[in-house]
Amino acid sequence: MAETKFNTGKVRISYPHVFEKDQNGKYSLVALIPKTDEKTYQKVMEACKALYAEHKNNTLKGLQFDEVMLPIHDGDGRKPKGGAYGPECAGMWVLSAKTKGKPVIVNAYNVLVTDQDEVYPGTWGRVAIAFGVYNNSGNRGINCYLNGLKTYSKGDRFGNSFSAEAFDDGYNDTDLMEDDDEI
Repeated sequence: MAETKFNTGKVRISYPHVFEKDQNGKYSLVALIPKTDEKTYQKVMEACKALYAEHKNNTLKGLQFDEVMLPIHDGDGRKPKGGAYGPECAGMWVLSAKTKGKPVIVNAYNVLVTDQDEVYPGTWGRVAIAFGVYNNSGNRGINCYLNGLKTYSKGDRFGNSFSAEAFDDGYNDTDLMEDDDEI
């Protein structure tokens, strides 16, 4: 039987809610798996297929595998509920992981990370995950559970980012100041 609990290869973190719970009351993140990492993708799919085979006649109530909601999607495709993925998802597999309990977060040296600024959308790392099936109010599928995160390197931050250096554009701001304003 395939492993249903393992660590990913190097992934890019998006939507990290690993220090505080998200709007659904869970700790969560999205792991962007480069499509070149065939090993991690295969492990995810093998875990999903093994759980499907085990639960297709009970929890999953006879659904075909292609009808089961999976936690992994093609970042070059469309979101399950419609719309396109963001540009950071191009060339990636998009894996959503969540948990009720706070995940363990460590750096490359296995030192506990407590500074929330160390994990942001765009951080590279590895994710410890586990898979399980669900059947809630007629919604049936396979979930990915977040056990831990190991951060490796700092990537460019996703989304709109702004810094004070953006005002270093050669404009003389002192000309705009009133005589009684302090610099």
